[in-house]
Amino acid sequence: MTQNRELELIAQVEALRSVYVEHERITAIKDDIRRLLARDNKASEGGCMLLTGPSGSGKTKLIEDFISDYPRIRHGRADADGNLADDAPVICATVPDTSLKTLTERLFHIFSGIPAKSRSRRFDLQEAIAYHAKEMNTRLLILEEAHQAIDRKRDTVAHDVAVFLKDLSNKAQFSLLIVGTGKAKRLIAANDELERRVVCVSELSPFRWDERDDRETFLGLLDVFDDWLAKPLGRNSGLCEGETALRIYVATGGLLGRLARLLENAGILAVREQAKGSKDAITLECLARAFEKTALHKTQANPFLVPDPLGLMTRPDELTVPTEESRPRKRRTRRANADDHFRP
Repeated sequence: MTQNRELELIAQVEALRSVYVEHERITAIKDDIRRLLARDNKASEGGCMLLTGPSGSGKTKLIEDFISDYPRIRHGRADADGNLADDAPVICATVPDTSLKTLTERLFHIFSGIPAKSRSRRFDLQEAIAYHAKEMNTRLLILEEAHQAIDRKRDTVAHDVAVFLKDLSNKAQFSLLIVGTGKAKRLIAANDELERRVVCVSELSPFRWDERDDRETFLGLLDVFDDWLAKPLGRNSGLCEGETALRIYVATGGLLGRLARLLENAGILAVREQAKGSKDAITLECLARAFEKTALHKTQANPFLVPDPLGLMTRPDELTVPTEESRPRKRRTRRANADDHFRP
């Protein structure tokens, strides 16, 4: 295998990160977001939805896929004065870990397309954001990484951001989708009026092996990723079979982000082994080495090396190893393309 061919195959493996798998849990959450988007806020206060989950649970992938159905169209509509304005029913922004002023300036830039002047007053920027939101027919503002607004040393930060979002929702007449880790709940609770507007609370928790539906979904994801990796590797690796699937689950804790990183590293190792003449796809040895690359705590036992991976879990008496007959049906998949939607 030439070096160029090896690099080409590695690039195909790395594209695993762009694979999007929609399962029942994701579909239910997206339905809730669509209802929030369709809400008539002119007749009442703007609605609010909270979506939480640990890092790596798939929140960002879900949001990226959702907003791909509502792209920002430049000069897609005329404003009240007949001037052309963007049509942007959904706007997404990441909450900074600094100050409320930084968040306001970031939102102003996203909505207007113009960087905020350093001496601009926050209240003036807030008025401008609301103006542009109405002109662009924005009905939903998605705020990712909302837990970054929580400052342990200053309890007033969460309160100030919560009040700002509540007031902005009033002026712009759009709904809010607040996304983050469990800490984001503190942002909602920091203001009684904002908390009162919450119409839905959803959580993307890790898949649980001892829950049959969760286990089948996780195995379905492994099946999809195995098929994807079979393209550069030449054949399937049997990732969702027997103890291999269980060991992968233990290694990733049922989190999609960890799963993607683990399989990406394992796939790259397999390509490099093939370049040396090996005919194997992803082996337990590849997975063990990939786990060492991604493990945050080096004292953690490697689930691909221990004789009994069940012993690394909290409730082994309730867990089972999947059989060939219990392999799940293929799940619907789709590649997420960053060019298909507006990412502010």
